[in-house]
Amino acid sequence: MNELVQYQHGARFHAKAVHYSRYYTLEQLKQFYSTASLGFICASFASWALMAFFIGQFFAGAEFESMHDWRPIQFVYAAMGIALATAITIAEAVLFNSGRAREYLLVMGFAVGFSIFAESAATMQREQSTVAFKSTQSEVYKATIKAVDVLATTSTLTPAQVKLSQLQASYAEAKQLGNKGAMDALQARILRLEQQAELEQANRTSSLQNTITQAKALEYDETKHQAMIRFLAEVLGFSHVVSSALLAFFLILTFKICFHYLGAMRQLNERAISINTGKISASIEQFRITGTVQTVENSQNTANALPYVNQALSTVNAVHVQLESSLVDLFKEHLAQGQVGISFRELKSWIAKHSDEKTALYDLQDVADSLLNSAAQSGLLVENPEYEKGNRKPRYLKTA
Repeated sequence: MNELVQYQHGARFHAKAVHYSRYYTLEQLKQFYSTASLGFICASFASWALMAFFIGQFFAGAEFESMHDWRPIQFVYAAMGIALATAITIAEAVLFNSGRAREYLLVMGFAVGFSIFAESAATMQREQSTVAFKSTQSEVYKATIKAVDVLATTSTLTPAQVKLSQLQASYAEAKQLGNKGAMDALQARILRLEQQAELEQANRTSSLQNTITQAKALEYDETKHQAMIRFLAEVLGFSHVVSSALLAFFLILTFKICFHYLGAMRQLNERAISINTGKISASIEQFRITGTVQTVENSQNTANALPYVNQALSTVNAVHVQLESSLVDLFKEHLAQGQVGISFRELKSWIAKHSDEKTALYDLQDVADSLLNSAAQSGLLVENPEYEKGNRKPRYLKTA
């Protein structure tokens, strides 16, 4: 069934290209192709640059220091990261340019998922670097750093300590002279100055510590974030990091959707130009069921059995659904026994379970309508008198 799904996607894409080739002139198609190509090239380069920046920096284990400070091994790892980013971007560009990305969901999931992660991370890293730069360039931060330097380089001796040292020398001199009265007077003054010196030293140490703490806080100031990030943080109540991640993810996801659209439109217009100029046939190759010896002939029966095969685009929607009688009989039997309902969701599950590859080529709605019509002709269902096209009333009702 996987090959069948790929065939269906390819047939629909080709049919759309046929429609473009007939609806637009060759000059219009070339203009569409040129515009889409320019946007696709720009998107490819942007994707590569963002991913190479993140992976290269991650592999090199570097921040934003000058590259002449790097060790040789860092250049080697950065080159490996850029090569990896180049390979992923090429795979992503080929996938988007194929116009059939939905057929390769697993590849698209991993490739695009990692691209979104890496490019969002690069955007967040750039924002963090911007905030750090703005913070360190702040006049308040510079003044705080200067105050730290002044406090750290000033003489460790306070005025009280200097005077205390002088009194201690006088006390030693009075002691040598045996002047008891002078010694007692000096001793009292020494005690008071010791307490004052301890208090001054404690205040100075506390002031230096507070200034250092303030400098650390100002080194990365959250208020320096972009206005939109601050807005998201205040409105949603998230941290600035989470708000930055949400904004980056939204931007990159929007970019990837546009990238996919540009690639699909580029390939679609390229195919339409090829059909218009006769390089590619407007008809579609027949689908051959794997594992069977019998092949489908290019006949009227094939046209009725395989939608989109060897038919003009204008007749595709008019293909008559021809179901196997065994499938119709089985549906009537299950309907009579109450094993299947008549809602589209129930019919879709039943069709997927009991139909073969050929039936899967049809539109599910057409198959469901054909089964319901057959059941109505057999008297198992009756038309709903309240049904009108466009309303939500069921078209048929079960008979009592």
